[in-house]
Amino acid sequence: MGLTCENIKLQKGSQGTNVKELQTILKNKGYYAGKIDGDYGNFTVEAVKQYQKDNGLSVDGWVGPITCKKLNTNTNSSSGDTTGIYTSRNHHEGAGCNKRGQCNKTCCGPHSIRQSNSKQDIDQFYESNISGWAGTTSNGTSHMGIQTALYEVARRSGRKINIEWKNFSDMGKTTSERFRNIGKLIEKQNISVIWHVLYRNKWGHYEVVKQVNMNNNSLIVLNSLGNGCGNGSYCGYLETRSFNTMIQYLNGISQKSLAIITYE
Repeated sequence: MGLTCENIKLQKGSQGTNVKELQTILKNKGYYAGKIDGDYGNFTVEAVKQYQKDNGLSVDGWVGPITCKKLNTNTNSSSGDTTGIYTSRNHHEGAGCNKRGQCNKTCCGPHSIRQSNSKQDIDQFYESNISGWAGTTSNGTSHMGIQTALYEVARRSGRKINIEWKNFSDMGKTTSERFRNIGKLIEKQNISVIWHVLYRNKWGHYEVVKQVNMNNNSLIVLNSLGNGCGNGSYCGYLETRSFNTMIQYLNGISQKSLAIITYE
């Protein structure tokens, strides 16, 4: 159907059928996972901002004629199907605890859940909350702990959350197909993937990947470690990692290494 772009101005607080159409378009393009309710709230604002950023538009969070015309096109410059680059959006990327960095040396699991929740605008639960629900100890967080914490997030947020653990080998017949299929998953607004790896071939570690790039066989990882940011926390940083290195890290884990989380 599409939006009528002449003299259009949709912004926070707008309501009605045009907002519903906007939300539907954003959802189809993989930017919006909320309800199609015709209410231009914070979640819609953030989806518009990310779309504008990815498509080289002025990032202001409202839809005028220029953003409208771009939305109405059939092409999407951020689409992994055409560019070979798949991006997971709306994660915490500032430095420090409860942002890109984890709050202490053992809470990579709770941190990864918080990063996954952020895609859904579920930001009210901090690592300390999630660590308690997950039963995180000085030895880290178990797979069952990850599941238990997500069940608690679902209960408290009123969302339905499903988690499925898979091996990397379950994702396709070839290495390239596996990474591409994971990329297609993380690009969906309602899906997050937590990777369980043997980090630096030494330590068990949970993490979230921001981008899968099929053009140069690399990943951009939301690395929750790096330099210290005070009080035992880490600043976190963006790490570019080759497919080959990631496969080494995955092979170091004897359990299923991918938690595929779907939010409804």
